[in-house]
Amino acid sequence: MNISIYPPQSLNEQGKRSNNEDSIFPNPLAKSNSNVFLVCDGVGGEPCGEHASRIVATSFSDYFKNKQVSDVEDVLTAISLTEKAMQQFGEQHKEARKMASTMTFLHLHQKGATIAHIGDSRVYHFRNGKILFKTADHSWVNEMVKAGVLDLETALTHAYRNVVTRVVQCNHQGAQPETELISDIQAEDLFFLCSDGILESLTDMQLEFIMGDKMDDKEKIETIQEACKERSKDNFSCYLIRIRSTNAPVEPSSLADMTDPLPPKIGDDFQTDPEGAGLMAKAVWVLLGISLIAMLLMVLNQK
Repeated sequence: MNISIYPPQSLNEQGKRSNNEDSIFPNPLAKSNSNVFLVCDGVGGEPCGEHASRIVATSFSDYFKNKQVSDVEDVLTAISLTEKAMQQFGEQHKEARKMASTMTFLHLHQKGATIAHIGDSRVYHFRNGKILFKTADHSWVNEMVKAGVLDLETALTHAYRNVVTRVVQCNHQGAQPETELISDIQAEDLFFLCSDGILESLTDMQLEFIMGDKMDDKEKIETIQEACKERSKDNFSCYLIRIRSTNAPVEPSSLADMTDPLPPKIGDDFQTDPEGAGLMAKAVWVLLGISLIAMLLMVLNQK
C-alpha cells in the first residue's frame, strides 16, 4: 500500500489558559512530508507540562521517522525510549520530575495505519462523515461509564472529567498504550487527532457533521477553531489528515482470479507450437491432393 495525503491541517492554540501545554508534530510552520503525526497534552496541575508533551512528541517522531511499517512492539519500544528521555530531563531539572503527558499517535505506512494513545487525547477515523474508529479515553469518567456508574451525558460535565488514568510520566516506567492497526483505508478518509480541549467544545455528532460537510479541510479546521475559542477553557490542538490515495498494488495471483482467460488465437498456436503447425500444413496438402485425384477420376469416368 502506497498512501499519499493532502496537505494536513492543524491547530495548536493556548486558548484561555495562561500557557500552552499541548505539543503537536510535525511543526505546521516547517515544510514537511511526514507520515507520522502526534498530538500530546501536558498534564495540568503538574509542573513542566509543556516540556513533557514536547519530549513525547519529539521522541516518538524520532523513532518512527524512518520506519517503513510499524506494529505494537514498535509503539512499546517508542514508549520506553520516551520515558528514558523524560527521566533524563527530570534528572537535569528537579522541578520536572512529576511532569506527565497524554499521547496520540498516527503512523501511515505500507501496511496501513498504526494508531496509539495514552490518556484522554483522542484519534478518530472518519469515512463519508461517519466515525469508523475512535480511541477510548483513559480517564476516570470513562471508567465509570464502562462500569455503568455514570451515563455519557453526566460524564461530559462531571467535575472529574479531566482526571486521566494513564499517562507517559517522568518518574514512572512502563506506561501501557493502546494500539490499533488499521488496513481498511480508502481515498478521502480522514484521520483526526485532538487534545481534550477540542472535546470540551465538540461532541462526536458535531465532529461527524463537520467532517461530512463539503467545505474544504482548512474551513473544517477554522470551524473547529471558532467553536473552541468560544467554548473551551483549555489549550486546544489537533491534526486533520485526509487520504489522497492508497494505490494498493494488485498481486498477479489475485489478478488471475479476477479475470476470465481469453480464448487462444489460431496464430498463437502456430507461434508457440511450430512442430504442430508443420504437421497441420502437411495434412492440408494431403487432403488437397486426394481431392484433386478424386476430381480427375470423376472426369475420366464421364468420358
